[in-house]
Amino acid sequence: MSDENRDVCSEVIESWSSYEYALRKEESKYFHKMLEECRDYSGPINARGGLLPTEPMIMALMLIQHKMIKKLLAIIESEKLDLNQNCLKNCDDKR
Repeated sequence: MSDENRDVCSEVIESWSSYEYALRKEESKYFHKMLEECRDYSGPINARGGLLPTEPMIMALMLIQHKMIKKLLAIIESEKLDLNQNCLKNCDDKR
């Protein structure tokens, strides 16, 4: 297969299959799902591929984690605002 048609993402996922099978069943499910999410970034992963094909996969995983953290922080912050508003509202009601 030529370098431009190479599916680096699938190759790396396949190369990590023995690691997945060595994990406990529940961890294996998370690991498999995590790697499958990398397929959303297969274009950039395949474009970057090169001599260290795991490098762009790790970058994709870091990006996925970063996006998740940002979303969770936004949820936490919005719930804090809701709690503060409810507290202030309830405090005003008691006057």
